[in-house]
Amino acid sequence: INPDDIDNRLRWSTVSPNIPVEETEEETQEPGCISGDCENGQGTYTWPSLGFKYVGEFKDGKRNGQGTMTYDDGGNYVGEWKDGKQNGQGTRTFADGDTYVGEFKDGLYHGQGTYTNAPIGPWGEERFVGEYKNGRMHGKGTWFREDGSEDVTWHYNGKELTEAAFLNRQEEDRRAALSEEERDKEDEGEYKVVLDAEGNEIRIPIGPDVTESDIRKKEEGGKQRKKYF
Repeated sequence: INPDDIDNRLRWSTVSPNIPVEETEEETQEPGCISGDCENGQGTYTWPSLGFKYVGEFKDGKRNGQGTMTYDDGGNYVGEWKDGKQNGQGTRTFADGDTYVGEFKDGLYHGQGTYTNAPIGPWGEERFVGEYKNGRMHGKGTWFREDGSEDVTWHYNGKELTEAAFLNRQEEDRRAALSEEERDKEDEGEYKVVLDAEGNEIRIPIGPDVTESDIRKKEEGGKQRKKYF
């Protein structure tokens, strides 16, 4: 599996460095520790058949802490590891010059990140700064174009949507995660959940001191939040 074989545009939104670095029965050259302490310490571990090399910290025989993985095509990952996978802050550099700098979770782009493509191909150099979830663009982000223009976009699971559509999908997910009792309470009007201007969840109690006008104000921009919280 070589993520550099995938079209740049596609991998910006869907692909993360989920590299197969574990040994397989088909390998003709045995992977192993060639120097240092690859159990609990600093060491160097190679996969000769794959052309991969890891130099960094280990814990209980797994990549944990700071480390660098170099791939057979010249690309690399430099950053934090946990339980053998990229977890935390890191930089993935691809063989063609593209880079991702940001947060990882279990080997996938997850959290805030910046993807910059090399200044080649039909688009020139472009940069996306925004949110990722499970390896895909998810949330708000900004494209910085080669001509100096900027575009704010919203994505849900890698698919570009309007801001309103994204917030609707997010609300659907939130509702689906509630228990039946919690959904019944919302439906009965004991409280109402809305999103403020930043997309943060606000639970508004509905009672004699809270009017529909108050609720609309919160929905429009999260105003008067301190009045109730």
